[in-house]
Amino acid sequence: MPDAALLIRPSREADLGAISRIYGHAVAHGTGTFEIEPPGQAEMVRRRADLLALGLPWLVAERGAAVLGYACAGVFRPRPAYRHCVEDSIYLDASARGHGVGRLLLAELLARCEAWGARQVLAVIGDSANAGSIGAARRYSEAPYPQRCRNSSMAATASSLFPLARARLVTPSRAKNRRPSASPVSAVSACRSAR
Repeated sequence: MPDAALLIRPSREADLGAISRIYGHAVAHGTGTFEIEPPGQAEMVRRRADLLALGLPWLVAERGAAVLGYACAGVFRPRPAYRHCVEDSIYLDASARGHGVGRLLLAELLARCEAWGARQVLAVIGDSANAGSIGAARRYSEAPYPQRCRNSSMAATASSLFPLARARLVTPSRAKNRRPSASPVSAVSACRSAR
C-alpha cells in the first residue's frame, strides 16, 4: 500500500513482533547496536516496559498495517546529574530506509522527550558509515559537525550538546595510538567473525 499515509504513533504491545524483527536484523547485520546476539521478543517486551514505566516515549512509524521502524529514548546514565539527558534509538526496516521515515521518527521523538523534561538528547551512532543516522541527527544540530571530543573514553566524534529537544551525535572516530580491538565497534565485529 505505497499511497497510505505514514503514521507516527506510540507503540503498542502488538508491535513488538515487528520491533523485534527490525532490531534483530540490526544486531545480526551491523555493529551499531553493540550487541552480539539478537534479543528475543520477551527481552524487547521488557525493555519497552522499562522505558514506558519511566514515562519515556517508544514510537513506531506505520504505513497501512506495517510497522516500518521505531524510535525510543532511554535514560543516558543513572546518576542524578544526567536526569534530564536521554539517549535516542531509531531502527528502520530495510524497506523504509532513505525515505525520511527516520527523520520523522526523530522529530516526533525529540518533541516527546522535551515534553517529558529532557534537556539533552544524545544520538550514539556506533557505525560511522551510517550516513542516514548521521544525516538525521545532524539535521537537528546547532553546532558544526564534526567536532573532536577529546575527553571521551570512546574517543568519539561529536557535535555539541543540544539544548532542550536537540540531539547530540556521537560516532566512533579513528583516535591515534588506539588498537582496533579497543574499539567497541571492532570488538563486536571481532565477536561476530569468531562465530
